[in-house]
Amino acid sequence: MIPVKSDLIHLTGAGNSCQGGRPENQDDWGFLDTPLGFLLVVCDGMGGGPGGKTASEVAKKAFAQCIHSSNEHATPEETLKMAVAKAQEAIEQRTSQDPSLTGMGSTLVALLVNKDQAWIAHLGDSRCYQMRGRRMVFRTKDHSLVGELVQYKTLTEEQARTSPQSNVITRALGSTANHVAEIESVPYCKGDRFVLCTDGVWGIMPQEQLLNRFSATPDAGVMADNLSKEIDNIGFAADGHHDNHTLAVVDMGESSNIQGKMTKTAKIIIAVLAALLSVSLIVNITVFAKKSIMDNKDIVLVQNEQQEGQKQEVSDRAIDNYDINQLKVEELREKVLNLEQKIRDNEAELKRLRNENEILRQEAQKESEEAKKESSPASDVVHEDNTPLGLVNAAISYLEQMRDIEVATKWEDLREKKYQLLQKAVKKLNQLKAINNKFGNRIDKIVNEIQPSSGQWKGMSVPDKADKTDKKFRNKTDVKTIIDAMIKRIETEIKDKLK
Repeated sequence: MIPVKSDLIHLTGAGNSCQGGRPENQDDWGFLDTPLGFLLVVCDGMGGGPGGKTASEVAKKAFAQCIHSSNEHATPEETLKMAVAKAQEAIEQRTSQDPSLTGMGSTLVALLVNKDQAWIAHLGDSRCYQMRGRRMVFRTKDHSLVGELVQYKTLTEEQARTSPQSNVITRALGSTANHVAEIESVPYCKGDRFVLCTDGVWGIMPQEQLLNRFSATPDAGVMADNLSKEIDNIGFAADGHHDNHTLAVVDMGESSNIQGKMTKTAKIIIAVLAALLSVSLIVNITVFAKKSIMDNKDIVLVQNEQQEGQKQEVSDRAIDNYDINQLKVEELREKVLNLEQKIRDNEAELKRLRNENEILRQEAQKESEEAKKESSPASDVVHEDNTPLGLVNAAISYLEQMRDIEVATKWEDLREKKYQLLQKAVKKLNQLKAINNKFGNRIDKIVNEIQPSSGQWKGMSVPDKADKTDKKFRNKTDVKTIIDAMIKRIETEIKDKLK
């Protein structure tokens, strides 16, 4: 167990990386103070042989060095993006130097904390949790096949955790087509706990149990040590082949300068409650005033009854008292009228607030509809239908679009577009396999044949680097025939059997 500390931010923590039941530990992690704040990073390597261990080490060092050498006036978000790009370049350079490392890659999750807020960057399925007491207030979303199915609500968190396809990563450094990190910022409070970990930690038990372990003890070092031992006990008690597991924990000793902003809805609710409170107060004052008027009238009547039959002097005095009370009554009536006017004014204000609330609601709805329009699929994207038949139809549709583009153009024209359509078709077939393994072997064979690297397409394996003059490109007739054959196989071997 290694203590984690910082000279810039008031925090305490600890970290640990274990081999588990694997031949070697392909995880890596580290921390340091930088011009932009305290940095904590965890990587999980992927690839056979020495590839995984090398990838995580190279990614961690390149990423940390870029942050450490940054200018203190640079923005954290842009610096994190640059550091991810440097880590990707470092892996590509190492692969070019040693061909035996081809295909290696790494996930990455990083926490950059300054006085204002905390920044989280991640690719893959290594996670960052933010705990406040026993409550999870933030967690990164996995860049994996099953992670996307969870977001689509096709799978639950627990089904995704135990799925045999849980290791299919859609975004990472090195070995995937998407190397763009997801970057988010969050405020933090004194006592908050940030936990960075690889899938060897969160994949060992259901999330509810894991969150209980994260908040089981106030000492970060004790918590990390106990959880690492428990993971090994569970793994060795099963088959003894459990994954590497890395855990890094920091407890915040201060709150960030920037805290969460109040939403429009909260502001509206507070305004409405304030208006209702004002109305209630005015109504209570009015009732009290009217009661006082009635009490005063009763006193006057009683005095008149008592003074009846007395001397004229006493009678005159009673009349004088009556006149005085009448003046008080008139004063109270005037106050009541003023209060009633205030009630009407507050009712008008309440109506105005309700109108503003309706306008804000309509604006929010309009913004939501515009956002949906902006993010709506382009003409070459199939609308989401995550049923088995829908996934097959989507894969076929992407291949048909690729074939239609090929008929009108050459492979070297719009090659990136056709490459993306091919990858989307592969992705839909993999999603089908994840939720219905009945056709697992057939899908694997088809996917292996239609992958750009299979040799079917000659020259399409690296579309952004393909030479337009490359004579290896097939002619239109050959490519169209290949695509039609693939579509026919999917229809006969999978789709027809789903109906």
